[in-house]
Amino acid sequence: MNNAGPSFSEAAWKAVQKRWWGLPLRQRREVSRLSKEGRVHPDPEVAEIAYLWAVIQVHVGERNFLAKPSAAIPTALITLPLFGGTAGATIQYWKRVRMARRIVAVTEKSRKEAQR
Repeated sequence: MNNAGPSFSEAAWKAVQKRWWGLPLRQRREVSRLSKEGRVHPDPEVAEIAYLWAVIQVHVGERNFLAKPSAAIPTALITLPLFGGTAGATIQYWKRVRMARRIVAVTEKSRKEAQR
């Protein structure tokens, strides 16, 4: 991924978020499963939506310490007895960023192979 980060405006970010969450849950799960298998979604439109969403998630996640397991897990353990639901939200955030990293990696690998 480009280290400079994506150049999204806030409006573009919101539009991508809306398109991603507008996909049926089945398709979002399929994107996740396929990324674990090292494949992109066969529908080019879904694959592009997933990639754009993932780029934003990774970009934001790199700037948020809770996206790193070394911070997310202890934070979740500490906040669990204090705040209850906060721990689950922290772990879900970490898992979402991890999935986004997989989607970005698989998509960029696929694009490089297609250029050969």
